Amino acid sequence: MNVSKPFVSVAVMTYQHARYIRECLDGILMQKTDFPFEICLGEDESIDGTREICKEYAEKYSDKIRLFLRSRKDVIYMNGFATGRFNFTETLKACKGKYIALCEGDDYWTDPLKLQKQVDFLEKNSGYSICFHNVKVLKDSEFNNDYLTWKVPETTTLNCLINGNYIHTVSCVFRNNFGGNPLPDILYKSPLGDYALHIINAQYGKIKKLDDCMAVYRIHSCSIFSSKTVLENSLSVLTTLDRLIEFFDKNELYKNNLINKKLNYLKNFSKVIFDSFLYIYPEKKNRKTVRILNNLSISEEEKKHPDFVFHLGNNGMPNLYKKFCWVPMKKPSILVLHRITYNIDDGKLKTYNLKEIFSNGSVQRKKPLLIYFYTPIPRVNLKFDKAPQTLKIECEINPMPDSFFEESVYYNFMLKYFKLKDIFLPQKSFRMKILNRILEFFNRLKTIK
Repeated sequence: MNVSKPFVSVAVMTYQHARYIRECLDGILMQKTDFPFEICLGEDESIDGTREICKEYAEKYSDKIRLFLRSRKDVIYMNGFATGRFNFTETLKACKGKYIALCEGDDYWTDPLKLQKQVDFLEKNSGYSICFHNVKVLKDSEFNNDYLTWKVPETTTLNCLINGNYIHTVSCVFRNNFGGNPLPDILYKSPLGDYALHIINAQYGKIKKLDDCMAVYRIHSCSIFSSKTVLENSLSVLTTLDRLIEFFDKNELYKNNLINKKLNYLKNFSKVIFDSFLYIYPEKKNRKTVRILNNLSISEEEKKHPDFVFHLGNNGMPNLYKKFCWVPMKKPSILVLHRITYNIDDGKLKTYNLKEIFSNGSVQRKKPLLIYFYTPIPRVNLKFDKAPQTLKIECEINPMPDSFFEESVYYNFMLKYFKLKDIFLPQKSFRMKILNRILEFFNRLKTIK
């Protein structure tokens, strides 16, 4: 086989994937096809052994693999964070095939006929530009059905894709519409490069979904989306929508759809992220409110863990107050509190004792601190011996699932008949059983409607 004339190019982008890259490459090399294909392998100067593994495979399968060794000096930054965009775009440009398949170095293919099936469809249906399929999601060593995207018809269009991405990169094969031409600028400016690429390709034809499940999308602590905080991922989505709006500036239909999508996303974004604020309790009567996120700061270490990191710095932190009341979210919610650190006047960083926290929620676990808030206005009270100069709260916040309330009719019952406030009883507790019996009794008497 002459690798210089491939019919299909498989673009593999890898960085710090030493644990996964062999499985990725083996899944591609096992493909059974009646056409020649190449693997364009872009390695982004990993330091965990990925580069050495790639060299090993490139030497062993020199008739299939073209290895491109990148330098971290060429890394493109977006929203202040290093990305793999240079490796991604340069690897795409290196692809010579009529069709291009994608596979990140931490994902892998499971069906040896995957490429053949997708290419056969695109060859027979010239009106289609993209072909993708179902995937399994591997998280915490467990395989799950795809819960990250929503179900779509077998055939969709660009207008459908604008409403949100439903194509996993590991499942995608598309026509090589670039033909050696420069890549569109949006691929260099959009934080969500795969979504931007799908949007570009969808301009050239319809999108086909095969019902076969032929690949695995892996979620782990170092994966691109999973390793970022909720705030970072949300900002990536918003920035991508801005770039797409600019891209479709002359197409009113697509542009307006994207603007509406951005507005809807901002509404949901603000409800979850920006509903968190801090009350300051001064010694005097007038109470002042400080929005925590006005001074958000995320370090490299913090990126590895919690979904939210609230950080009040010197510019936004009054230096006079010792009592605070934090409202994590203005709705019933679940709070996982990892750590609270603060700085007084000696410059040393101190850790707040989470055992001293008082809240109107129910503590379910102490390490990390897990609190259920059934009240519409959750509160966490903090008290310091001296006024802190800085305050940082590392936590994860999620709205309380509706199912909690569907199963907890007793809560409204207690509020109505016993006039109790901010009370939570575990479902399996003895007191809960007694209250359920009382509720059944009232139901039989038809006193509760």
